[in-house]
Amino acid sequence: MYSAETRDAHLTQFIQELQNNVNVEGVVQLGSGVNGYQDIYSDIDLMVASSSHVSSTDVKEELATYFSTLDHIIVKEKKFSSDMFLLIVILKNGLEFNVSIVPLEKLTVRSPLWRVILDKDDRVLAKMTKEDELFQNQETPYRFHIDPSFEFFYLSHALEKELKRNNFIYALNMLEELRSLTLLVQTLKEEKKAHQFKAYHTLQPLFVQSYLDAFPHTIDTTSIRASREKIQMLFLQSMQDHPQFLKNETLLCSFTL
Repeated sequence: MYSAETRDAHLTQFIQELQNNVNVEGVVQLGSGVNGYQDIYSDIDLMVASSSHVSSTDVKEELATYFSTLDHIIVKEKKFSSDMFLLIVILKNGLEFNVSIVPLEKLTVRSPLWRVILDKDDRVLAKMTKEDELFQNQETPYRFHIDPSFEFFYLSHALEKELKRNNFIYALNMLEELRSLTLLVQTLKEEKKAHQFKAYHTLQPLFVQSYLDAFPHTIDTTSIRASREKIQMLFLQSMQDHPQFLKNETLLCSFTL
């Protein structure tokens, strides 16, 4: 297991590597590391801006080569578009890097947790500041184009059908989706950082306890239905006076099937 000092050393080494790379315009740190990391288990989350004169594909390849020289378990590439990539790197000591690579002009803000840690020509900070102003001025910064009342009703309806078929695997899958939807609604209600939010233990203690109590105790129809009823009650409580979502009263009255 790595130490906080080891994590800091890896970050410093990586930034020095990029400082000498003419194809990199700058680096933005994201997530809990911006405020000093949540704990020793926190990852290093970065967004690397490629320079205008080079393809971000080339920068991605250079960074992948750099990480491959470290004592790693895996260096995994994900491609989001022709010029936007993510490298997920896990070292043998357990430290994880999540490094997105995007062109400077496509830098964006999806979270209040960011800080520029490398900026060769001051253009990274200017772009991030502009994007942050747009983000902060949105009436609802985290936009989810869903109707949670309908989604919950539909999933609950699907769950009940699978219980009647004794298809417990699919019913449990629907139950987990109900739970995820409830988490999303509560996270937004508490105005947490919804994008890639994982710190569920920081939600209201009563919600957390109720959520944990809503797991099924056994795998049978009675227990799964009881679990659905508990998560349904919690969902309705999370929807009360919700600042973002409008409640569909007709569907809310139809949840008990």
